[in-house]
Amino acid sequence: MASVLESEQVSTQLQGDFGKLWAQLVAKAWTDDKLRERLMSDPQSVMEENGLPVPPGLEVRVVQNTEGVIYLPLPPKPSPAELSEEDLSQAVAGTRPIGGACGNDTCSVTYFPLRPQAPTR
Repeated sequence: MASVLESEQVSTQLQGDFGKLWAQLVAKAWTDDKLRERLMSDPQSVMEENGLPVPPGLEVRVVQNTEGVIYLPLPPKPSPAELSEEDLSQAVAGTRPIGGACGNDTCSVTYFPLRPQAPTR
């Protein structure tokens, strides 16, 4: 398995293109059931075919949210150099956010889609 640090380094290198290429692949999967099935059963091959190389030793799992089930990624705990115990304690207490508005791999994910509301009368 690749270490978290190695995975983060590769992630940093690919961040610029990854979001765009991943969004294109997701859009293709929405229109092509066979591609979607392959993406979920053999993500590494499909990702590599679409310009998204997977680091050796890194396992990728693709899951699809449904109306009744959502998947939330739980990232690994940052090292003390990345997040001090004091920062972590403040985050737990809700007095300090961790990171920006979204995590490294979750910016394009809508976890709680807006549901249409009944019109008010």
